[in-house]
Amino acid sequence: MDEAFDKKLKPMRPNTTPRVPSPVRPDAGAARTVWEARPVPVSTTPFVAWFEPDNYIVDAVAQFFVDRFIRIEWSILTPVGSLPWNRRVLKRGPAARREDGPQHDDFETLWRGYFESTFNPARTNPDLMRQHMPKEYWKNMPETAAIPDMVRNARSRVVEMVVREPATPAKGNPQKAVDQMSEQNPKSLTELNRIIAASQPLVPGATRAVLGEGPLHPDVAFVGEQPGDQEDLQGKPFIGPAGQILDRAMEEAGIDRDKTYVTNAVKHFKFIQRGKRRIHEKPTAGEVKHYRWWLEKELAFVKPKLVVALGATATLALSGKALPIGKNRGPYRFGKWPGFITVHPSFLLRQTDKGSKEREYAAFVHDLKRVHKLTEGEPLRRAG
Repeated sequence: MDEAFDKKLKPMRPNTTPRVPSPVRPDAGAARTVWEARPVPVSTTPFVAWFEPDNYIVDAVAQFFVDRFIRIEWSILTPVGSLPWNRRVLKRGPAARREDGPQHDDFETLWRGYFESTFNPARTNPDLMRQHMPKEYWKNMPETAAIPDMVRNARSRVVEMVVREPATPAKGNPQKAVDQMSEQNPKSLTELNRIIAASQPLVPGATRAVLGEGPLHPDVAFVGEQPGDQEDLQGKPFIGPAGQILDRAMEEAGIDRDKTYVTNAVKHFKFIQRGKRRIHEKPTAGEVKHYRWWLEKELAFVKPKLVVALGATATLALSGKALPIGKNRGPYRFGKWPGFITVHPSFLLRQTDKGSKEREYAAFVHDLKRVHKLTEGEPLRRAG
């Protein structure tokens, strides 16, 4: 997008979602499901998506995308209006042209290959496919070019699957994998992250590792349980609903997230698939133990002044034993690390009534203010 385009942008009020008339709802629903954002080097925002609705639905879907992708910068371009988001301000822009959006590139080829590899010929249902991906939007979805061939060859592929002798997967040995990784003896956080990223998940259902994020030698390192659905999709820690609560509480407590380090005790998203949803599953004590070597090495390289355990899983990983949060909430020594135990922000999401939500959130903010005071007061001796 050029400078002339940028000058036409107008700020929007946050948290305003207009009511969508019934005839327009299919367009609004499609905008939330079939749009595809990808990196565009020459754009003023890192991620740009192009979408062609039949109606003006830009305002109607604006808040949905802010809530879902609040920590990354993006622009959604359409022929009837545009939405640039810079992680602070959402603006309404003018109509865009197709050439302003993403062009054919290697990412598109990679995405199409992924789509083809996940296609199950035994469950081919063209009517259902058109229902989930209306054909009017296919022209801007690179994977749809592969659909005719996949449907045409589905029957023969099913026959091949039936006659092919099934193979029993080899059972992995998590402890052996950890021992082999420790033998590599990484000399820096970058080397450690490279090992973690290349390693097989040590929990079922995971797809990739979500690494820690933040500066070295921070005042505070926050340790959570494991990545969630959004963290797994975007490869960043604490960007989902729980992460948004953490961000808000940190801001109220006077803690600058950009100056803290955030990570998880378990580096992969453990989940079970239920239809289209990926349901979070709590890691077992054994799984937490397998990941503990990674966490200890990570903190040794990061060297925070104070380590905050968010919830029971993080507390188990840092202390090596199960500790009730209620009885141990507050300052706690994790071996050589000065620490602090509090609840995980997802605990706040599980509160069912308004009174409980407000009470638990206030207690969480109070904990973070204590954390801030500990790091701002008398110097704590860093470990290592």
